[in-house]
Parts: sequence; C-alpha cells; structure tokens
Amino acid sequence: MNNGRMETRRLLILAELSRLGSMRAVADVLGITTSTVSQQVAALSAEMGTR
Repeated sequence: MNNGRMETRRLLILAELSRLGSMRAVADVLGITTSTVSQQVAALSAEMGTR
C-alpha cells in the first residue's frame, strides 16, 4: 500500500472496469494501454491480498 492508502487511480481503473466490462474499453476511455490497466489491477489485487 502507498502510505496505508490505495492509490485512487487504481480504484478509478477498477470502477471503470466494473462499468465497462473490459480492459480494452477502460484503456480506450482513460487513454492508457491495456497493459497498464492489467498492471494496475494486478497491483491493486496484490495490495488487497487477492488473486
């Protein structure tokens, strides 16, 4: 975790993934790569201790 807090960008990506349903759609909407979306979701998962 980052100073005891999750990064808000990662939470935004997760929220958009829930709303849009695909990493490609999230990447398109946020103007980032699909790889970045995947990495941020994986990092959030690791922070939460889930897989």
